[in-house]
Amino acid sequence: MTDSEPPIGPGRRAAKRWIDRGLLVIGVGLLIFVVSRYSLDDIADACAIVGPAFALTLVVAFGWTLVNTRALQLLLDNAVGFRALLAIRLIGDGYNSLLPAAGVGGEPFKVRQLTASVPVGHAVTALIRDRVIENGVGLLVTAGGLAWGLSCFALPSALRAGLVTYIAIGAAAGLASLALVLTPLPGKLGRTLGRWLGGTGEIEHVPLPAGRLAHLLLWYALSRFVGMFEFVALLWGLGLPHDPATVVFCYCFHHAAGFISFAIPAGLGVFEGTTVYLFSLLGFPGPLGVACAFARRGRMVVFGVLGAALHVFEIRSRARDPR
Repeated sequence: MTDSEPPIGPGRRAAKRWIDRGLLVIGVGLLIFVVSRYSLDDIADACAIVGPAFALTLVVAFGWTLVNTRALQLLLDNAVGFRALLAIRLIGDGYNSLLPAAGVGGEPFKVRQLTASVPVGHAVTALIRDRVIENGVGLLVTAGGLAWGLSCFALPSALRAGLVTYIAIGAAAGLASLALVLTPLPGKLGRTLGRWLGGTGEIEHVPLPAGRLAHLLLWYALSRFVGMFEFVALLWGLGLPHDPATVVFCYCFHHAAGFISFAIPAGLGVFEGTTVYLFSLLGFPGPLGVACAFARRGRMVVFGVLGAALHVFEIRSRARDPR
């Protein structure tokens, strides 16, 4: 923060806390409403059915983490080894899943760890580009998948109109995000934040070359493709249709809801409500939708806890061997 920027007053901080609490209450209320619509026995039976497929969702999550790690390594010019970067990613993304901070709670940890190998400005710039490209590709993939779904499924007219609007806005925002990383702006922002974090501002505002971005897009698109197998596993485990159109529509519908409701802490209630509503559109039983949502929520929690446990293990290892 520079001298010309006014400090954040206690009134604004208090207002933000109350807004966060209010959004959390909304999410909890939505979750309770979704679960209360069905018999607990039916939900328990559905959860028992999906149980074996739950382990597959963890494998899928690890798969897309491997792909995203390679993409981040390329953004860092291979300055960090893959194994070390994978550990940083697992821990940082784990905290992103656990902390109610709009999915960025683990980013400070990533910056702190990366600065052991690269200048702080370089690390921040790479993380900014990583997040912008990942979201840009996500918006384009969800827009494309939903457009395909409109041609495959009979949907209410109001929902179709809403999806068409999202497709248009999402595609435009996705293309704008990718165009943004071709400009010097991420480098300038990374340098500014790097100085604020104690760096010396030693990097230049070098734009990302278009050819290199095209290479990176392949990795981020592959990550999205791998992520779709989570719904293959869950729909298969529940004995539901898991053809390509259904899987892609389910994946894109959920991620569109996640983009729209990013302000709700951890998407609590939103993911569950989205799943049940989507299952009703597809003619699937509601309790199976609750079980599917619980499995995805459980995957997020388990992956987050594994990341936190890895962090604790690393801290204890360094304490035993400080060299």
